[in-house]
Amino acid sequence: MDPEKINYHYCDNLSTRPLPPGTRILVTGANGYVGHRLIPELVYRGYVVRCMFRKKRCSPILSHSNLEIAYADCLSKDELRPVLKGVHTAYYLIHSMRRKAKEFLEKDKQAAKNFISVAEECGIQRVIYLGGLGEKNSNLSVHLRGRQEVGKILSESRIPVVKLRAAIILGAGSASYELLKSMIEHNQKIPFLPKFNSRCQPVAIRDVIKYLVGILETENLTTRIYHIGGKDILTYREIIQRFAKLLNKNVDFFDVSWIPLSVETLCRIYACWLHFFISIPVNICSLLLQGLVTDVICRDTAIRGILPFEPLDFKTSVTLALEKENQSRVFSHWTGVPPEKMADLMPISEYEAREFLVDEYSIDIPAKPGKVFPVVTRIGGDHG
Repeated sequence: MDPEKINYHYCDNLSTRPLPPGTRILVTGANGYVGHRLIPELVYRGYVVRCMFRKKRCSPILSHSNLEIAYADCLSKDELRPVLKGVHTAYYLIHSMRRKAKEFLEKDKQAAKNFISVAEECGIQRVIYLGGLGEKNSNLSVHLRGRQEVGKILSESRIPVVKLRAAIILGAGSASYELLKSMIEHNQKIPFLPKFNSRCQPVAIRDVIKYLVGILETENLTTRIYHIGGKDILTYREIIQRFAKLLNKNVDFFDVSWIPLSVETLCRIYACWLHFFISIPVNICSLLLQGLVTDVICRDTAIRGILPFEPLDFKTSVTLALEKENQSRVFSHWTGVPPEKMADLMPISEYEAREFLVDEYSIDIPAKPGKVFPVVTRIGGDHG
Protein backbone atom coordinates (compact mmCIF):
# COMPACT_ATOMS: atom_id res chain seq x y z
CA MET A 1 0.00 0.00 0.00
CA ASP A 2 1.12 3.57 -0.70
CA PRO A 3 2.81 4.94 2.47
CA GLU A 4 1.31 8.38 1.89
CA LYS A 5 -2.21 6.96 1.76
CA ILE A 6 -2.00 5.61 5.31
CA ASN A 7 -0.01 8.52 6.77
CA TYR A 8 -2.33 10.69 8.84
CA HIS A 9 0.36 13.41 9.23
CA TYR A 10 -0.06 13.58 12.99
CA CYS A 11 3.41 15.08 13.46
CA ASP A 12 3.45 17.79 10.79
CA ASN A 13 3.12 20.54 13.43
CA LEU A 14 5.43 18.93 15.98
CA SER A 15 7.97 21.38 17.41
CA THR A 16 10.88 18.92 17.33
CA ARG A 17 13.18 18.23 14.38
CA PRO A 18 13.98 14.76 13.00
CA LEU A 19 17.29 13.09 13.82
CA PRO A 20 19.84 12.88 10.95
CA PRO A 21 18.44 11.21 7.79
CA GLY A 22 18.98 7.47 7.75
CA THR A 23 18.86 7.03 11.54
CA ARG A 24 17.66 3.47 12.07
CA ILE A 25 14.66 3.06 14.38
CA LEU A 26 13.25 -0.27 15.50
CA VAL A 27 9.50 -0.63 16.01
CA THR A 28 8.58 -3.82 17.85
CA GLY A 29 4.97 -4.93 17.72
CA ALA A 30 4.95 -3.50 14.20
CA ASN A 31 1.64 -5.13 13.34
CA GLY A 32 -0.11 -3.71 16.41
CA TYR A 33 -2.51 -0.77 16.52
CA VAL A 34 0.01 1.85 17.68
CA GLY A 35 2.83 0.42 15.54
CA HIS A 36 0.75 0.72 12.38
CA ARG A 37 0.10 4.40 13.08
CA LEU A 38 3.68 5.16 14.15
CA ILE A 39 5.60 3.59 11.24
CA PRO A 40 4.28 5.84 8.42
CA GLU A 41 5.08 8.93 10.50
CA LEU A 42 8.67 7.78 11.05
CA VAL A 43 9.13 6.95 7.36
CA TYR A 44 7.76 10.34 6.34
CA ARG A 45 10.27 12.07 8.67
CA GLY A 46 13.21 10.36 6.99
CA TYR A 47 14.05 7.50 9.34
CA VAL A 48 15.06 3.99 8.31
CA VAL A 49 12.42 1.97 10.13
CA ARG A 50 13.04 -1.65 11.00
CA CYS A 51 9.66 -3.29 11.63
CA MET A 52 9.82 -6.30 13.93
CA PHE A 53 7.14 -8.99 13.62
CA ARG A 54 6.95 -12.10 15.77
CA LYS A 55 5.67 -14.38 13.01
CA LYS A 56 6.19 -14.38 9.25
CA ARG A 57 2.45 -14.64 8.70
CA CYS A 58 2.22 -11.00 9.89
CA SER A 59 2.75 -8.92 6.77
CA PRO A 60 3.62 -5.18 6.74
CA ILE A 61 0.94 -2.71 5.71
CA LEU A 62 3.18 -0.83 3.31
CA SER A 63 6.39 -1.07 1.30
CA HIS A 64 9.05 1.64 1.14
CA SER A 65 12.78 1.90 0.49
CA ASN A 66 13.27 3.08 4.10
CA LEU A 67 11.48 0.07 5.58
CA GLU A 68 13.26 -3.05 6.81
CA ILE A 69 11.31 -6.14 7.79
CA ALA A 70 12.57 -8.42 10.58
CA TYR A 71 11.11 -11.39 12.40
CA ALA A 72 11.90 -12.26 16.01
CA ASP A 73 10.25 -13.53 19.15
CA CYS A 74 11.35 -11.68 22.29
CA LEU A 75 11.36 -14.99 24.13
CA SER A 76 14.46 -15.91 22.06
CA LYS A 77 17.65 -13.89 22.51
CA ASP A 78 19.18 -15.51 19.44
CA GLU A 79 16.38 -14.19 17.26
CA LEU A 80 16.65 -10.72 18.77
CA ARG A 81 20.39 -10.14 18.20
CA PRO A 82 20.36 -9.61 14.41
CA VAL A 83 17.21 -7.49 14.68
CA LEU A 84 18.67 -5.08 17.27
CA LYS A 85 22.05 -4.74 15.58
CA GLY A 86 22.68 -1.28 14.13
CA VAL A 87 19.59 0.31 15.72
CA HIS A 88 19.73 3.79 17.27
CA THR A 89 16.42 3.79 19.20
CA ALA A 90 13.90 1.02 19.80
CA TYR A 91 10.19 1.38 20.47
CA TYR A 92 8.97 -1.35 22.80
CA LEU A 93 5.29 -1.85 21.90
CA ILE A 94 4.92 -5.52 22.84
CA HIS A 95 2.02 -6.75 24.94
CA SER A 96 0.40 -10.19 25.14
CA MET A 97 -3.21 -9.47 26.12
CA ARG A 98 -4.52 -12.30 23.97
CA ARG A 99 -3.07 -14.86 26.38
CA LYS A 100 -4.56 -15.87 29.71
CA ALA A 101 -3.80 -13.42 32.55
CA LYS A 102 -1.18 -15.47 34.40
CA GLU A 103 0.41 -16.57 31.17
CA PHE A 104 0.72 -13.14 29.59
CA LEU A 105 2.21 -11.65 32.77
CA GLU A 106 5.06 -14.14 32.83
CA LYS A 107 5.60 -14.02 29.06
CA ASP A 108 5.65 -10.21 29.07
CA LYS A 109 8.23 -10.08 31.86
CA GLN A 110 10.50 -12.65 30.23
CA ALA A 111 10.22 -10.88 26.88
CA ALA A 112 11.22 -7.57 28.47
CA LYS A 113 14.23 -9.14 30.23
CA ASN A 114 15.46 -10.70 27.00
CA PHE A 115 14.93 -7.54 24.97
CA ILE A 116 16.77 -5.14 27.26
CA SER A 117 19.62 -7.61 27.74
CA VAL A 118 20.19 -7.93 23.99
CA ALA A 119 19.67 -4.17 23.53
CA GLU A 120 22.60 -3.56 25.88
CA GLU A 121 24.74 -6.04 23.94
CA CYS A 122 23.94 -4.27 20.65
CA GLY A 123 24.57 -0.74 21.93
CA ILE A 124 21.05 0.64 21.54
CA GLN A 125 21.10 4.30 22.58
CA ARG A 126 17.52 4.61 23.82
CA VAL A 127 14.36 2.57 24.39
CA ILE A 128 10.89 4.15 24.32
CA TYR A 129 8.14 2.18 26.05
CA LEU A 130 4.40 2.82 25.97
CA GLY A 131 2.71 1.57 29.12
CA GLY A 132 -0.44 2.24 31.13
CA LEU A 133 -1.38 4.86 33.72
CA GLY A 134 -2.52 3.87 37.19
CA GLU A 135 -1.28 4.14 40.76
CA LYS A 136 0.14 1.02 42.35
CA ASN A 137 -2.44 -0.31 44.80
CA SER A 138 -4.51 -3.38 45.51
CA ASN A 139 -7.13 -2.28 42.94
CA LEU A 140 -4.70 -2.12 40.02
CA SER A 141 -5.81 -4.58 37.35
CA VAL A 142 -3.63 -7.46 36.18
CA HIS A 143 -3.34 -5.74 32.81
CA LEU A 144 -2.06 -2.41 34.20
CA ARG A 145 0.13 -4.09 36.81
CA GLY A 146 1.78 -6.16 34.10
CA ARG A 147 2.56 -3.11 31.99
CA GLN A 148 4.15 -1.35 34.94
CA GLU A 149 6.26 -4.38 35.80
CA VAL A 150 7.51 -4.52 32.21
CA GLY A 151 8.48 -0.85 32.42
CA LYS A 152 10.41 -1.53 35.62
CA ILE A 153 12.31 -4.43 34.03
CA LEU A 154 13.26 -2.33 31.01
CA SER A 155 14.50 0.47 33.28
CA GLU A 156 16.97 -1.81 35.07
CA SER A 157 19.63 -1.29 32.42
CA ARG A 158 22.39 1.08 31.35
CA ILE A 159 20.27 2.27 28.42
CA PRO A 160 18.06 5.35 28.93
CA VAL A 161 14.48 4.06 28.89
CA VAL A 162 11.78 6.69 28.42
CA LYS A 163 8.43 5.33 29.60
CA LEU A 164 5.22 6.96 28.44
CA ARG A 165 2.09 6.02 30.36
CA ALA A 166 -1.35 6.49 28.82
CA ALA A 167 -4.94 5.65 29.76
CA ILE A 168 -7.60 4.77 27.17
CA ILE A 169 -6.37 5.45 23.64
CA LEU A 170 -9.13 6.87 21.45
CA GLY A 171 -8.91 6.20 17.75
CA ALA A 172 -10.80 4.24 15.12
CA GLY A 173 -9.66 0.66 15.47
CA SER A 174 -8.28 0.76 19.02
CA ALA A 175 -9.58 -1.95 21.36
CA SER A 176 -10.87 0.56 23.93
CA TYR A 177 -12.64 2.63 21.30
CA GLU A 178 -14.23 -0.43 19.69
CA LEU A 179 -15.34 -1.75 23.08
CA LEU A 180 -17.00 1.55 24.03
CA LYS A 181 -18.67 1.98 20.66
CA SER A 182 -20.00 -1.58 20.47
CA MET A 183 -21.21 -1.50 24.08
CA ILE A 184 -23.26 1.64 23.38
CA GLU A 185 -24.59 0.52 20.00
CA HIS A 186 -25.82 -2.86 21.26
CA ASN A 187 -26.92 -2.14 24.83
CA GLN A 188 -29.56 0.36 25.95
CA LYS A 189 -29.00 -0.66 29.56
CA ILE A 190 -25.44 -1.10 30.79
CA PRO A 191 -24.55 -2.86 34.06
CA PHE A 192 -22.50 -0.67 36.35
CA LEU A 193 -20.63 -0.94 39.64
CA PRO A 194 -19.91 2.04 41.92
CA LYS A 195 -16.26 0.97 41.77
CA PHE A 196 -16.31 1.66 38.02
CA ASN A 197 -16.78 5.39 38.58
CA SER A 198 -13.04 6.05 38.72
CA ARG A 199 -11.50 8.92 36.82
CA CYS A 200 -9.89 8.50 33.43
CA GLN A 201 -7.91 10.79 31.11
CA PRO A 202 -8.37 9.34 27.61
CA VAL A 203 -5.93 10.39 24.91
CA ALA A 204 -6.31 10.53 21.13
CA ILE A 205 -4.13 8.18 19.08
CA ARG A 206 -2.78 11.17 17.13
CA ASP A 207 -1.50 12.72 20.39
CA VAL A 208 0.06 9.40 21.45
CA ILE A 209 1.97 9.26 18.14
CA LYS A 210 3.10 12.89 18.52
CA TYR A 211 4.44 12.11 21.99
CA LEU A 212 6.21 8.97 20.76
CA VAL A 213 7.89 10.80 17.88
CA GLY A 214 8.61 13.94 19.91
CA ILE A 215 10.38 11.95 22.63
CA LEU A 216 12.51 10.25 19.97
CA GLU A 217 13.60 13.66 18.65
CA THR A 218 14.34 15.19 22.07
CA GLU A 219 17.98 14.86 23.09
CA ASN A 220 19.54 14.15 26.49
CA LEU A 221 16.56 12.43 28.08
CA THR A 222 17.32 10.05 30.91
CA THR A 223 15.37 7.09 32.25
CA ARG A 224 12.08 8.31 33.68
CA ILE A 225 8.29 8.11 33.40
CA TYR A 226 6.14 10.66 31.59
CA HIS A 227 2.35 10.72 31.88
CA ILE A 228 0.46 11.49 28.69
CA GLY A 229 -3.24 12.22 28.44
CA GLY A 230 -5.93 14.18 26.68
CA LYS A 231 -7.52 17.46 27.69
CA ASP A 232 -10.44 16.01 29.67
CA ILE A 233 -10.60 14.04 32.91
CA LEU A 234 -13.87 12.09 33.04
CA THR A 235 -15.49 9.33 35.04
CA TYR A 236 -16.27 6.18 33.06
CA ARG A 237 -19.98 6.95 33.32
CA GLU A 238 -19.31 10.35 31.72
CA ILE A 239 -17.20 8.74 28.99
CA ILE A 240 -20.02 6.38 28.03
CA GLN A 241 -22.64 9.15 28.18
CA ARG A 242 -20.61 11.53 26.00
CA PHE A 243 -19.76 8.79 23.51
CA ALA A 244 -23.44 7.80 23.33
CA LYS A 245 -24.42 11.41 22.64
CA LEU A 246 -22.03 11.55 19.68
CA LEU A 247 -23.62 8.33 18.35
CA ASN A 248 -27.13 9.72 18.96
CA LYS A 249 -27.85 6.85 21.33
CA ASN A 250 -29.61 6.76 24.68
CA VAL A 251 -28.12 4.53 27.37
CA ASP A 252 -29.12 3.87 30.97
CA PHE A 253 -27.14 2.25 33.75
CA PHE A 254 -28.29 -0.29 36.32
CA ASP A 255 -26.43 -1.15 39.50
CA VAL A 256 -25.18 -4.74 39.82
CA SER A 257 -23.25 -4.27 43.08
CA TRP A 258 -25.89 -6.41 44.87
CA ILE A 259 -24.72 -9.52 43.00
CA PRO A 260 -22.50 -11.54 45.43
CA LEU A 261 -19.60 -12.00 43.01
CA SER A 262 -16.14 -10.46 42.75
CA VAL A 263 -15.46 -7.60 40.35
CA GLU A 264 -13.22 -9.90 38.31
CA THR A 265 -16.00 -12.49 37.94
CA LEU A 266 -18.60 -9.86 37.04
CA CYS A 267 -16.26 -8.40 34.41
CA ARG A 268 -15.74 -11.86 32.97
CA ILE A 269 -19.49 -12.52 32.78
CA TYR A 270 -20.18 -9.17 31.13
CA ALA A 271 -17.29 -9.72 28.69
CA CYS A 272 -18.89 -13.04 27.69
CA TRP A 273 -22.20 -11.23 27.14
CA LEU A 274 -20.57 -8.49 25.05
CA HIS A 275 -18.86 -11.12 22.95
CA PHE A 276 -22.24 -11.86 21.36
CA PHE A 277 -22.14 -8.38 19.82
CA ILE A 278 -18.47 -7.45 19.41
CA SER A 279 -15.39 -9.14 17.99
CA ILE A 280 -13.09 -8.33 20.92
CA PRO A 281 -12.09 -11.63 22.62
CA VAL A 282 -13.49 -12.29 26.07
CA ASN A 283 -10.10 -12.18 27.81
CA ILE A 284 -9.17 -8.77 26.31
CA CYS A 285 -12.61 -7.35 27.03
CA SER A 286 -12.50 -8.63 30.60
CA LEU A 287 -9.05 -7.12 31.22
CA LEU A 288 -10.17 -3.73 29.88
CA LEU A 289 -13.28 -3.79 32.09
CA GLN A 290 -11.25 -4.68 35.19
CA GLY A 291 -9.19 -1.54 34.60
CA LEU A 292 -12.27 0.60 35.32
CA VAL A 293 -11.78 0.34 39.10
CA THR A 294 -8.54 2.37 39.04
CA ASP A 295 -7.99 6.09 38.49
CA VAL A 296 -5.90 6.51 35.35
CA ILE A 297 -5.05 10.18 35.15
CA CYS A 298 -1.88 12.20 34.59
CA ARG A 299 -0.36 13.09 37.96
CA ASP A 300 2.77 14.50 36.34
CA THR A 301 2.78 17.17 33.62
CA ALA A 302 6.53 17.19 32.91
CA ILE A 303 5.91 16.05 29.32
CA ARG A 304 4.26 19.40 28.59
CA GLY A 305 7.58 21.16 29.22
CA ILE A 306 9.25 18.99 26.56
CA LEU A 307 6.43 18.78 24.01
CA PRO A 308 4.14 21.76 24.67
CA PHE A 309 1.37 21.03 22.16
CA GLU A 310 -2.28 21.11 23.22
CA PRO A 311 -3.78 17.59 23.37
CA LEU A 312 -7.28 16.99 22.01
CA ASP A 313 -10.42 16.86 24.12
CA PHE A 314 -12.66 13.78 24.31
CA LYS A 315 -15.34 15.01 21.92
CA THR A 316 -12.83 15.95 19.20
CA SER A 317 -10.95 12.65 19.58
CA VAL A 318 -14.10 10.55 19.12
CA THR A 319 -15.46 12.77 16.34
CA LEU A 320 -12.23 12.41 14.34
CA ALA A 321 -12.32 8.63 14.83
CA LEU A 322 -15.91 8.43 13.62
CA GLU A 323 -15.03 10.54 10.57
CA LYS A 324 -12.18 8.19 9.65
CA GLU A 325 -14.61 5.25 9.81
CA ASN A 326 -17.14 7.03 7.60
CA GLN A 327 -14.38 7.77 5.08
CA SER A 328 -13.15 4.13 5.16
CA ARG A 329 -9.72 5.42 6.19
CA VAL A 330 -8.94 3.06 9.07
CA PHE A 331 -5.63 1.39 8.26
CA SER A 332 -4.75 0.36 11.81
CA HIS A 333 -6.85 -1.96 13.95
CA TRP A 334 -6.35 -3.87 17.18
CA THR A 335 -7.05 -7.09 15.24
CA GLY A 336 -3.82 -6.57 13.28
CA VAL A 337 -2.22 -9.22 15.49
CA PRO A 338 -3.64 -12.63 14.51
CA PRO A 339 -4.80 -14.90 17.36
CA GLU A 340 -2.48 -17.68 18.45
CA LYS A 341 -4.91 -20.32 17.13
CA MET A 342 -4.61 -18.88 13.62
CA ALA A 343 -0.96 -19.94 13.39
CA ASP A 344 -1.79 -22.60 10.82
CA LEU A 345 -3.77 -20.22 8.62
CA MET A 346 -1.48 -18.96 5.86
CA PRO A 347 -2.52 -15.99 3.69
CA ILE A 348 -2.77 -17.01 0.03
CA SER A 349 -3.54 -13.57 -1.37
CA GLU A 350 -3.96 -9.96 -0.39
CA TYR A 351 -5.12 -7.20 -2.66
CA GLU A 352 -6.15 -3.59 -2.32
CA ALA A 353 -9.66 -2.58 -3.32
CA ARG A 354 -10.86 0.99 -3.71
CA GLU A 355 -11.42 1.56 0.00
CA PHE A 356 -10.20 -1.50 1.85
CA LEU A 357 -7.83 -4.45 1.98
CA VAL A 358 -9.00 -7.99 1.40
CA ASP A 359 -7.22 -10.98 2.95
CA GLU A 360 -7.84 -14.58 1.90
CA TYR A 361 -6.73 -17.56 3.97
CA SER A 362 -6.54 -21.29 3.33
CA ILE A 363 -6.52 -24.33 5.58
CA ASP A 364 -6.69 -28.07 4.85
CA ILE A 365 -9.66 -29.80 6.50
CA PRO A 366 -9.30 -33.58 7.00
CA ALA A 367 -12.82 -34.42 5.81
CA LYS A 368 -14.68 -35.06 2.57
CA PRO A 369 -16.30 -32.09 0.75
CA GLY A 370 -19.75 -33.59 1.26
CA LYS A 371 -19.35 -33.23 5.04
CA VAL A 372 -17.60 -29.84 5.02
CA PHE A 373 -19.82 -27.92 2.60
CA PRO A 374 -23.10 -28.22 4.59
CA VAL A 375 -21.27 -26.75 7.59
CA VAL A 376 -19.88 -23.86 5.52
CA THR A 377 -23.34 -22.99 4.19
CA ARG A 378 -24.56 -22.40 7.76
CA ILE A 379 -22.16 -19.49 8.24
CA GLY A 380 -23.84 -16.10 8.63
CA GLY A 381 -27.35 -14.87 9.37
CA ASP A 382 -29.99 -17.38 10.45
CA HIS A 383 -27.86 -20.40 9.54
CA GLY A 384 -26.69 -19.22 6.13
